[in-house]
Amino acid sequence: MTKNILLINPAYTHTEGSIWREVASNYPPLGLAAAAALLEKHDIPVSILDLKVEHFSSDKLASKIREINPQIVGISAITPTINEAWHIAEIAKKTLPESLVVFGGTHATVMPQECIENKYVDVVAWGESEYTFVDLCKINDLSKVDGILYKNRDGKIIQNKDRMPVQNLDELPFPAYHLLPMHKYQPALGNYKRLPAMIMLTSRGCPGRCTFCYSGIKEKNIRTRSAENILAEIKFLKERYNIKEISFYDDVFTLFRGKVVKICNSIIDEMLDISWSCMTRINLIDEELLKIMKKAGCYSICYGIESADETILKNIQKDIDLNRAREVIKMTKKGGIRARISLMFGNQGETEETMEKTINFALETNPDMVQFNIASAYPGTELYLWAKEKGYLSEKTWDQYDYSQYTVKLPNLSEEKVREYYKKAYKRFYFRPKYIVQRLLKTRSYYDIKENIFAVKGLFNFFKSD
Repeated sequence: MTKNILLINPAYTHTEGSIWREVASNYPPLGLAAAAALLEKHDIPVSILDLKVEHFSSDKLASKIREINPQIVGISAITPTINEAWHIAEIAKKTLPESLVVFGGTHATVMPQECIENKYVDVVAWGESEYTFVDLCKINDLSKVDGILYKNRDGKIIQNKDRMPVQNLDELPFPAYHLLPMHKYQPALGNYKRLPAMIMLTSRGCPGRCTFCYSGIKEKNIRTRSAENILAEIKFLKERYNIKEISFYDDVFTLFRGKVVKICNSIIDEMLDISWSCMTRINLIDEELLKIMKKAGCYSICYGIESADETILKNIQKDIDLNRAREVIKMTKKGGIRARISLMFGNQGETEETMEKTINFALETNPDMVQFNIASAYPGTELYLWAKEKGYLSEKTWDQYDYSQYTVKLPNLSEEKVREYYKKAYKRFYFRPKYIVQRLLKTRSYYDIKENIFAVKGLFNFFKSD
């Protein structure tokens, strides 16, 4: 009998006092959509419930699960939504006691024991699990499925051997967008130029070694999709869903320079009307590349800089040169592309002086946008291991891990002081007369006007919180 599978993305609400609460995005769960696409390729019936945008009560969710009647319920388990994931697992198990409840995602990967010990969870799939879900549907003997932790009939926890990551990303079908409520998705405020917009992932793995980042992606096994495959998905999104903008969500989009040039040249040659943005590192951009990216529709680049203090950069293994960062921000703006930077408070070695230095760096370089965050010690990161060993982990619950809560209690820095600088940074950067005038002068479209209005409203709500 062919098994029926239901994949669920838990609801997620940013904590009070988070800037992301005011500008939060609603993007599709690409991980679940990728797994669903591969399941469909193998003729396995699959449905997706994205509870982040589909607001179900517990009773309604139970009714929906009963209606779909899946033999397997796969639940996305990331750290900020893990409590909600456990709640969904309970509902699923009580609604369909014979169903197999499977957790997958980053939290399931780095905290598999915690997840499998929940009495409503039967299987934990770690790492890249697209093919794991296919095997779970096709193989009745769990002992023969790679990449899982499971409970046998006696309740004993069994760990199987690892599953090798997918090496040829082009072999994976495009995400199953048709199973998602595409009309309900929208980028974060300030992170789009035209709608409808969508995100894409073109690679897996990251060359960085940042201590605050999940170590599972910091592997040498970095893989990329081909330019042809990426372009085919862009065309598909344009034709099927009238997508006007793409946000490339790779950690380092320009890592494979030749791929980026090829994509840009094809967009230009085929006159594809698409706006796009990306994230990358300052050492992987140059003037020539900026020119072709701009010509191909790139309008915004985000650079992760994190701190303006050399000691902190060394502590977090962020191998960047601040003078080069200054040059790249200036070069990006001069090239007609929005320069966005990401900065962070609360890492190892942070003091009031270093936080002030970081704010001053933002004021000095004057990028088009800055996102200030508070370091979160996510499980699976070196920051988490360091803080746990030193006894610096706070008593925050998992759902407070959203880069706005002080989860690492440094001995020389109080939570109140970090939050003070967190808010001070946004106020000093965004309420400067110079910045306000620049924003008004750059207002060109309906989206620009809407962005300015909601930005002001969001910032005022943010400052009123706490």
